[in-house]
Amino acid sequence: MKKIAFALALILSAGVVGAQQTISGTHTYTYTPESSLQIEELEDGRLSVSIERGKNMVFTYEFRKKDDPAIADDEYTMRIIFEVPLGGTSFKYDAKDIKIVLMKGCFCTDRGYHRIVSGYVSGEKTCKGWKVKWKLETKTVPESEGNNWNSETKKPASFIRPKAVKQKGKTN
Repeated sequence: MKKIAFALALILSAGVVGAQQTISGTHTYTYTPESSLQIEELEDGRLSVSIERGKNMVFTYEFRKKDDPAIADDEYTMRIIFEVPLGGTSFKYDAKDIKIVLMKGCFCTDRGYHRIVSGYVSGEKTCKGWKVKWKLETKTVPESEGNNWNSETKKPASFIRPKAVKQKGKTN
């Protein structure tokens, strides 16, 4: 009886440990001055999103899950993209007052771009870039009440300006 109780306790504790593991992957935090976030609603209700030259600043957070070659279609990418006015040394905006979207890239029903429905983003300029915090929420599938998405930073994330890509000139 003691062996059965011990084995059951061991199995249950292994399940709890497995549930607490974090997903491994890469996190990238960048900002682009003199840019603009373009959001267009398509006829079928989906969103088309692009970053173009403009008078504001666009921040992009990207999480790319580490791929497991033994699992088909497990690739996952998530981005939070938002635009704030250029200039100043700090900002804080309600999500409803700025252009902000969530992108889910996966083999799933709610892939694509989604509008953020509530929350905030705040930032403070530093000598190395920007320290940014957010608390955001959206519903990724409007028909499903149980498909809410939430994200909150516990401490500010460091956003850096990406280095310019040198383009090779043509020689004749």
